[in-house]
Amino acid sequence: MDVNQNNVFGPNNFYQFGKQARHVDERIGAQLESYLEKDKKIIITAAMGDAEAFDFANETKIYLEKKGFTVIGINQALTMPPMRGQGVTKNKDGDFEIMVGTQI
Repeated sequence: MDVNQNNVFGPNNFYQFGKQARHVDERIGAQLESYLEKDKKIIITAAMGDAEAFDFANETKIYLEKKGFTVIGINQALTMPPMRGQGVTKNKDGDFEIMVGTQI
């Protein structure tokens, strides 16, 4: 919808509803830092085709890089079943993987 056009809602009226985008705040940042180790690589992958998940993954990357972590990615992937929410795992190489799926 082009909010600069007159449309059925009237001129320049755009109402967002439903879930709002996720953001990395201090609480989430502190959680991430407690799970991760600075001497390990962090690989971030977002759900392919999900702009909100990619934006949240990008905020996560920026936050972690500012805190001195080495971040690889942002990759995008399709998973079956689809990934929901976000999580951290340690892979077989000892590095960490952050998966960002669709919003719960």
